[in-house]
Amino acid sequence: MDKEQEKVVVMDKQYLNPDQLISYFSKEKHTIKIVSSDVPFNNLLVLKDISIKTKGDDEDKIFAESHFLHKNVRRGNTVLEVLNKDKQVEERYIVRKGLKKFFDVYLEYLDLDEVEEVSTWVNKNKHFGKLKALTIDQVQEVFSRKDPFDVHIYKLGKANGENAQISYIKNFDAWAVSSKNVCMLIQSHKDVQIPDEQRYGFTRLICQVWIEFIRKLEEQNPQLLIELKEYLNGRTFVGEYCGNQDYQHLVKYDKIDLYFYAVVENNSSETCIPTDLAYQVFEKFGLTKVQVSKMTAHSWKEFNDIVFKLYKEVGSSSIEQDGEGAVLYFISENRQTQEQQVISLCKLKTLDYRIFRKLREKLKNCLVDKKGSGSKWFKKFEKEVLELCEFCEPAHQLDYYNTIAKTAFDFIESSLSAKHRSMVASRYITFLDMIKKSIDEKVQINLKFLKEYFEQVPMQEGEGAIQNGKNIGNVLNNTRIIIVSPPFYLTEKLQKDLCESLHITKIGNSWREGHSNVDLIAIDNIHIPPRITAQRLNKFNIFIFIGFNEKRMDYLKNQIEVHKIQAESQEELSYTKSNSLKKFFSTNIQKLKEIKQNSKTLLPNNSIFLDDIYQYSDDNLTIINEEDSYQKFLQIVTQAYQKQVDEMMNAKLRKFEVSDDLQKNEDQEEENQEDEEEKKQDSDDQQQNDKRSQEKQKQAKKVSDNKQKSQKKNVLIIIPITIPATGKTTFFNGIIQYFEKESKDIKIHYLSSDIIRKQIMDEIQQRNPNQSYTHDELFQKSSKTASSRFQNAAVDLIDQIQYEEAQNHIIIFDKNHPPSAIQSTIPFLQETISKNINYKIVALTSKVLQTHSTENSDYPFSVTYLLNCIDRSINRDTHETLVGDASKLVGVVFMFFNLYRNIKLTAGQLQKMGIQKQIQITFHNEKNDSDSNINKKLLKKVDQVLKQIRPQDDFEQSPIIQEFLEVYYSSQLVFENVEFGEQKAQFINQIEEIFKSLQ
Repeated sequence: MDKEQEKVVVMDKQYLNPDQLISYFSKEKHTIKIVSSDVPFNNLLVLKDISIKTKGDDEDKIFAESHFLHKNVRRGNTVLEVLNKDKQVEERYIVRKGLKKFFDVYLEYLDLDEVEEVSTWVNKNKHFGKLKALTIDQVQEVFSRKDPFDVHIYKLGKANGENAQISYIKNFDAWAVSSKNVCMLIQSHKDVQIPDEQRYGFTRLICQVWIEFIRKLEEQNPQLLIELKEYLNGRTFVGEYCGNQDYQHLVKYDKIDLYFYAVVENNSSETCIPTDLAYQVFEKFGLTKVQVSKMTAHSWKEFNDIVFKLYKEVGSSSIEQDGEGAVLYFISENRQTQEQQVISLCKLKTLDYRIFRKLREKLKNCLVDKKGSGSKWFKKFEKEVLELCEFCEPAHQLDYYNTIAKTAFDFIESSLSAKHRSMVASRYITFLDMIKKSIDEKVQINLKFLKEYFEQVPMQEGEGAIQNGKNIGNVLNNTRIIIVSPPFYLTEKLQKDLCESLHITKIGNSWREGHSNVDLIAIDNIHIPPRITAQRLNKFNIFIFIGFNEKRMDYLKNQIEVHKIQAESQEELSYTKSNSLKKFFSTNIQKLKEIKQNSKTLLPNNSIFLDDIYQYSDDNLTIINEEDSYQKFLQIVTQAYQKQVDEMMNAKLRKFEVSDDLQKNEDQEEENQEDEEEKKQDSDDQQQNDKRSQEKQKQAKKVSDNKQKSQKKNVLIIIPITIPATGKTTFFNGIIQYFEKESKDIKIHYLSSDIIRKQIMDEIQQRNPNQSYTHDELFQKSSKTASSRFQNAAVDLIDQIQYEEAQNHIIIFDKNHPPSAIQSTIPFLQETISKNINYKIVALTSKVLQTHSTENSDYPFSVTYLLNCIDRSINRDTHETLVGDASKLVGVVFMFFNLYRNIKLTAGQLQKMGIQKQIQITFHNEKNDSDSNINKKLLKKVDQVLKQIRPQDDFEQSPIIQEFLEVYYSSQLVFENVEFGEQKAQFINQIEEIFKSLQ
C-alpha cells in the first residue's frame, strides 16, 4: 500500500484488510505494537499480534482522537502470515478479531432533566465529546433517520475475568486461542506446551479449558464438532476466562470456565453480529454464556429513559446479583426490513463493585505503606465513596461499606505482621468474606480468627496444592518437579493421582539444565540422571531421585520377562531391555552418587534422594501394599512443593514485599493510574507539611537508607573482556571450587554461554535425526536461540539471588565480551538487576605489560597474549563449541583479537561503557620486552593476518592463515603455564577491595 492509498484509508476511516493492517501499522511504531511468534506445528506460519502500546486512560485518549484506530485496532487482533519456502509472505489471514474498545456510559451523555450538574470527571476530561460520539451519538443518529427504526438495548452481565477469544483456521485444521493480546495456533494439547515465554501464561490457561471442551464434544457428538469448526472458520467467539482464583478478582465463580458473549466476523468492519444470533450459536454448541436481558426503545426519549433506569438499576445492584456490572449492546432494527446492526457498546459497573474495588485499592496501598496509618487510608476511602454515590444509591447503606473498611484498616494497622499482610494481599476475596462474617456474627477478629478462617475456607479451583492460606500468585507459577526414576516406576494410576493433586494436565518426559519460564507448575519424569554442571539451576526446580536399586532391577526384569510389558511402551523399553538392565542400573546408580556428592552446591535445597517407595515380595515378582506406597509418594511430592512455597514466601516476606500480581485486567490498569495520582497528591501534601523539618527528615532518611542498604544483596558481575582460549574457563572452574570449599561469606554463581550453545546444538540435531548437519551448520542454527536462552538464564540467576541467604555474591558470565557485546550486555544488566541489589559490573581482563600497534590500528593486548591463545586453541583437548582444524581455530582467535581494534581498556573508557571496576589476571607469562623478542617474520605475518582477515572468511581455506601457520610452527614457540595459586591470589585480593566499596 503506497502513501496515497494510506491517506485515503485514514481519510475514509476505511476497514483494513490483513495486508493493509500489517503495511499501515508497521509504520505506526509509536502507537501500535506488533509482536511476531512462530507456530509450533508449521515453520512456514507466523502469527502477528497487534495492539495499542498504551493502556488505561491513555488508550482511551488514542481511540477518542482516532475513530480509524477504534475501528481497526480491536481488543484482540492477530494476522497469520503464510510463507513460501523462501520465507516470503504468500498470503495473510485475520485469524481472530475482538470487539471494538467500549467505554463507560455517563449520565452526562444522556438528555436527562435529573442531571443538572456535570460531574468532576466531565470537567476534567477534554475527550468527553469524542467518547460520547463513540458511545451514544450513533444511537441518536439512528432515531433521526427517515425510515423508522427501533433500538434494542441488551444488558449482558460483565464477566469478571480475563478476555478470551477462540477461532478456527480450516486451511490448517488449527484453533486460534487467545487472550486479549496474545494468540496461539494449536492443533492438539502438545502445542500448548511449546512456547517458552511468560507472555503465553493466560493464553495457555484458556487453551486448557478449550481443549477439554473440544475433547468432550468430540466424544459426545463428533458431527457437532465438525459443524463448530465450519462455523468458526472466519469468525471469533469472544468471552471471558473466569474462576481461577490464582488471578483473583472481586467476583467469585464456582469453577474455571469460558463465558462467551459475542461473535465477531473476522473480515467485517462491524463490531459483532447481533446478540440474538450469537446466543443461538452458543446454545447450539453447548457453550457457557453470560446472562442477557433485552429492552426496546422506539424513540430517543424512550432510549434515554431506559438507559437511565439501567444505570440506577445496575449501580444499585450487589456483586452477588450483577457481578462487576453490565455491558450494554445497542442494536438497531429497521421496522420494515427487520435488518439488525450493532451500533455501539458501553459498560455500566455496580456501585457495589466499584466501592469494593476502591476498598481493595486502598487496602493494597495500606499494606505496603510502612509510614501511613490505617485511619489515613480509611478517610481517603470514605471521601471517594461519597463521590461515587452522587447519582444513585449502592446496594447497601454507606455505613455498611464504611464499617467493613474501618474494621479492615484497623485490623491491618494493629494486628498484621508482614507474613499475614501477604496472606491478605493474595486472598483478598477471602479476607473480605472474613471481615463481613465477623461483622454479621458480631465476632471480634484477631490473628487466631484470621488463621482459622483462612484454613477453614477451601481453596477454590485454580489455587493448586497450596495450603494454609498461602497463595503467592505467580511467584511460584513456573515450578518444575523433576522425578528421576527407572522406567515404569510411575504407574498410570500414580501419574493420574499426581496430576490431580497438583492440578496439572499431564506429566512430561524431558528436562534440561537452565530451563526457564514454564508458566505453570509442571512435572517431568525422566529415566536417566541428568547432566548437572556448575551452571546454577533454575530456583524453581525440585528434583526427586528414586528407585535405583537392585530390588527394583530384579522386579523390572521379572516384569519384562513374565508380563511382557514391552508392549506397553516401546519408548521406555529402549532403556530397559533385560540383557542391559544391569548396566543401566549400575551406570545410573554411579551417576546418582556423583550428583549426591555435589548436591549441596549444584541442586536446589528441596531436592530429595529416596531409595524406593515400594516393598517387593520375596521373589521380587509383586509389589506389596501398592496403594500405601502411592499415598506415601504423593505426600513426599506435595510436601516438597509446599516447602518450596514456604521458602519463597518467607524470602519474599523478609523483603517486606507484598505480591499483588493477581489482578491483571483493565481494572488493574485503572487502579494503577489512581494509585499514581494518589501518590502524587500525598507527595505534594507531605512537602507542604514538612517544610519546617526538612533537615530532620534528611537525617532520618540517611539513617533509613543506610539500614536499607545493609539489607541489600551485594553482587559483583564478572564479564570477561578477553579473546578465545585465554584460559578463563579453567580459571573460573578453579575459582568456583575454591569459593565453594573455603568461603562462607561469598556465594559464587556461574553461567557459561558455551555450555548453553552446545546444549542447543545437540537439541537441534536430536529434533532432526535424519539430517546430517555439520558442526558449523549447527553453530549457525543455534545462534538466535543461544542468545535468548543465555539471557533468560541470566535473568533467572539474578532473580534467584534475591531469595538467597548469603549477603555477598559473585556472578560469572563465562562468555567473551568484545565491545559489540558490551553495548548490548550492559543495558540488559541494568534493566534486569533489581533495586534490592547493590552491584558492580566488573571487567575481567588479561594482565598485559605491552600493547600492540600496526600501521593504522592500536590494540589493547600484546602479541604475546595473542600467540598464547593461539597455542592453547590448537593444543587443548576439547571445547564445547570451538572445534575444527588449526586454520579455523586460529582464524577465530584472530577475528576476536581484531574486534578490539582501536579500543582502549583504561578505567575511564570502561566506565564510559558502563563498567565500574576492572580485575586483571595473569593468564600468560609476559615480560616488558616479550613482543620485541618475537621472530620478526612471525610478527609481520600477525600484522598481515590482522589487516586482511574478515569475519565472513572461510578460515580453513584462507591463504594468509596458512602462511601464518607455517611461520608459527617453524618458530617453535614455548609457552609456560601460569600457576593457579598466583591467579587465585590476584582475584581474591581485587574482589575483596571491590566488595568493600559496596559496604
